[in-house]
Amino acid sequence: MRRPRRTFSPEFRAKVTLAALKGDRTAVELAEQGELHPNQMAIPVLHGMQGVPAAIVEHEGIGLLFKPENPEALVNDLRRLADDPELLDRYKANGPVGAQRYDRSALALKMLDILMEKATRL
Repeated sequence: MRRPRRTFSPEFRAKVTLAALKGDRTAVELAEQGELHPNQMAIPVLHGMQGVPAAIVEHEGIGLLFKPENPEALVNDLRRLADDPELLDRYKANGPVGAQRYDRSALALKMLDILMEKATRL
């Protein structure tokens, strides 16, 4: 029997979103704390980092990038999401897919499989 879909209050969603924006914890840590699967969060990413994390956000189309030293950019991005429901919906839809692709546990298992395969060939 399938479990009924859970719903979360606006207060709970706001709490999780604010924690995500602070950047203290990863999405996985937030999900575990809130008893959610990371894919259930479907929160568009507003990312203030550079390098690989920023490339993932951009490549997967899961959020907007801003410079941390520019708070006005963050405000503008939040307004952009509020004013463009289609953009918000697209990021919400892409987020869970990107989260699955870059899940560290899954990636570690894939790497282990590759290493084991290579080791058996020696």
